[in-house]
Amino acid sequence: MIDPVNKKDANELNTVELKKVLQKQKITKLLYLNRALTNPEINKQVGLSTPKIISLLNELKNEGLVEEIGQADSSGGRRPVLYGLKRDALYTVGITINLFRTTIFIFDGKNEAICDPVILELSISKGIEIIDLIVGHTNNLIDEQKIDRKKIIGVGIEIPGLVNYELGVNYTHLKTRQPLLTVFEEKFGLPAIIENDAKARTYAELKFGAAKEKKNVLVLELDWGIGLGMVSGEK
Repeated sequence: MIDPVNKKDANELNTVELKKVLQKQKITKLLYLNRALTNPEINKQVGLSTPKIISLLNELKNEGLVEEIGQADSSGGRRPVLYGLKRDALYTVGITINLFRTTIFIFDGKNEAICDPVILELSISKGIEIIDLIVGHTNNLIDEQKIDRKKIIGVGIEIPGLVNYELGVNYTHLKTRQPLLTVFEEKFGLPAIIENDAKARTYAELKFGAAKEKKNVLVLELDWGIGLGMVSGEK
């Protein structure tokens, strides 16, 4: 049995370790969204001391997640080191489902596609029977690329229709007894998100594309139909 003092120390240690894990996750997310950052730039967004940032970056380097990728321009004095994620640090799977076809992508730690996408001529009108086909082809692609599934942080699915992101439900297409999100997560064995296609593409433009750092944005999607995404007040 653990005595009260040791138990308290253990709890404090767990809290400290948890805090460190969350800090490293935040740094990893920043590097994924921004591709490359210097220590001062990370410091500005995370709010930790320079020695602490360096310590966390060194741990992430030792874990094979982060690497030094060059030096940034100097505003006077020594040029700061640029840090970024390694290509094999993590992977994400992107699935685009529309009315007449489904496209499957895999992206690496630098948010770049690692192979040609798989395009499936599947009509969404066939209903839930296409779900197993999509999951099967996605798993085959993961296996073909010899990706460690433990490094896949999630599957993002964009789909037309009235989607409730929080509930993971599509009220227009692929209606299942469980939330559609739950069905995909259970079949993949991976975390997933599901979002309306126009909204998902608007968010992608905001984080990675032409709308990055913009405050008010309209994204018009022209495909089998017309979709519109709107961002107001972001920056």
